[in-house]
Amino acid sequence: TLDGCVWSATTGAGWITILPPLSHTNSGSFSYALAQNPTAIARTGTVTVADQTFTIAQSGAACTFALATNSAAHGAGIETNSVGVTTLVGCVWNVVNTNAWIEILSNASATNSGTATYRVLANPTALARAGTFSIAGIEFSVTQTGAACTFALAPSGASYGFATTNGSVAVTTLVGCSWSVSNGVAWITVTPPLDHTNSGMVNYTVAENTTALPRNTVLRIAEHDYNISQAGAGCAYSL
Repeated sequence: TLDGCVWSATTGAGWITILPPLSHTNSGSFSYALAQNPTAIARTGTVTVADQTFTIAQSGAACTFALATNSAAHGAGIETNSVGVTTLVGCVWNVVNTNAWIEILSNASATNSGTATYRVLANPTALARAGTFSIAGIEFSVTQTGAACTFALAPSGASYGFATTNGSVAVTTLVGCSWSVSNGVAWITVTPPLDHTNSGMVNYTVAENTTALPRNTVLRIAEHDYNISQAGAGCAYSL
C-alpha cells in the first residue's frame, strides 16, 4: 500500500489468532497462529486484511481409534455385548466379522465415537470356541465356553432269555463330551473301547445262563445305570 495508509487484520474464526500488532501503517505483513484441529474434518476460516478477504484452510487431524476392551468371555448360552469405540469427530470406522456364531447387531459402519454391539449364539457342543473380528481396524477377541454335557441312553435297559445274546445301547450326547462304560460281572462282555467321546454305541454280549436262576446286573454307561436281566434256563429232569 502507499506510505501513510493504515490497515488492520481481523477474523471471526475462533481457531485463528491474529498476532500483534493488529494495526499497521504502510506496506507490511501480518502473522497469525492456528489452533490444533480437534477433529478429523477439514475446516476453513477467513481473515479480513486491509478490507480484503484472506482464506485459510486447515486439514483434519489423523484418525485414531481405541476400544474400551479388546476381548470378552461368554458362557455357553446366547449373550449380547457392546464395545465402546473412542475416536475423533468425523472419523469413520467399520465392523468386520466372518464368524458364523457371532452376529453383529449394530451398524457395520459408523462415524465418530460410539459402540459396536454383537451377539454370540448358543454353543451346541461341549467344546470351548474362540473367534476374532475387527472393530475400527482393531482385533477384538471372543471366547465362549462349551455347553454342559448331558447323556441319554436308548434303550434304558434290556431283558434276555437264557441263551447267549448280543445287545447294544445308543448313547446320545454333545460333541466333545466324554463318557465310559463299566461292567462288574463276568457273564457280560462289553466290546471295547470302554471310553468314548461324542455320541456312540455300546455293544455287549450276554453269556448263556447255565442255571435255572434268573440274574440281573447294572452296567454303568455315561453316568447312567443300564439294567440287564436274564432269565434262567428251563429245568430239565432225568432219573
